[in-house]
Amino acid sequence: TVAEERFKTTIVRDGQSTIVPDYTKIQEIFIGLVALVVVVITLLGPEYVYISIFMWRD
Repeated sequence: TVAEERFKTTIVRDGQSTIVPDYTKIQEIFIGLVALVVVVITLLGPEYVYISIFMWRD
């Protein structure tokens, strides 16, 4: 995928270095986007805390 090609890191094992995808950076970006969506939904859709459950009687 595009993220695997863009974010790379080097791992040294048994004296040989290998370039592998940096999944830590990909997870950071994903968690940041999820947190942003949660904040936006929270700000745009306030909860009606004190609304009466018997509104139809009023």
